[in-house]
Amino acid sequence: HRFFSLVAASAAFPLLAIALCWPDDETAKRDKAAARMLFLLVAIGIAIHLSGFALWRQILPVVSVLMMVIAASRSKQAASIFGALFFVAGLLVAALGQAPEFVLGPFSATQAMHYLMAAGFGMLGWSLSSRTSH
Repeated sequence: HRFFSLVAASAAFPLLAIALCWPDDETAKRDKAAARMLFLLVAIGIAIHLSGFALWRQILPVVSVLMMVIAASRSKQAASIFGALFFVAGLLVAALGQAPEFVLGPFSATQAMHYLMAAGFGMLGWSLSSRTSH
């Protein structure tokens, strides 16, 4: 799980931010360009993590989500805005670590974070696919 969370922090969040902020970029439009960027970002992320800069896996997702929020607000698409807000909520739950039961219901903070991120991915994916289908 640690490795894949490092991959998500180093590559998945930035790639999603790139797709939202620069939808005409080759990385956002072409599978091969996205795959090259994925491997590059993962390699850089692993190298930075191994160098001892542990905050890397926390800073990069926050910066990426902030970029998503800006891009979503500029797009004025409800699905994009709600998707970005789900990501913000997921990061807040992860940062707080614990929340009162009435806030999260039957879910642990980890489960709630994962569900919020999944909802964010779904909403952002839907908004991106609706952009390309026109």
